Amino acid sequence: MLRREEAGTFKYANIVDKQFGKVIGNVMLFGHDQGARHAEIGYVIDKSLWGKGLGREVIQLVMDHAFGPMGLRKLHARVVSENIGSAKILEKNNFVVEGRQKDYFCINNKLMDCVWYGFINE
Repeated sequence: MLRREEAGTFKYANIVDKQFGKVIGNVMLFGHDQGARHAEIGYVIDKSLWGKGLGREVIQLVMDHAFGPMGLRKLHARVVSENIGSAKILEKNNFVVEGRQKDYFCINNKLMDCVWYGFINE
C-alpha cells in the first residue's frame, strides 16, 4: 500500500471506529487520470458492521475530498453484480449504472459480471 501511495497511483485511508480507535476498514482512490480528472473508488468495511450506514458516510467523505482538494470531476467504481450492498451504497451517494460486463470477475472459480458505476460532479 505504501509503495503504491508513494508512486502516486493509489490513495488509501483507514476507516476507524471513533469510539474504540479500531480500524474497521479502508477506502482507496486509484487509477487516477489527471488529464481526464477521474479516479476509481474502492472500499472494504468489516462485515460485522454492514448495514449500519458507514459505507454511505465513507463514500461521501471521499467524494468531498476527490471533488474538493483533488479537483476531480468524476469517480467510478466496479462492483461484482452479486454485491447488492455495495451497489446500494453507491446508489445512495447518487452514483449511476454506466454499464455491465459479462464474466469480468472470477471469484472462487466462478465467473461473475461487473457493474460499472459513475458519478460526475457537475
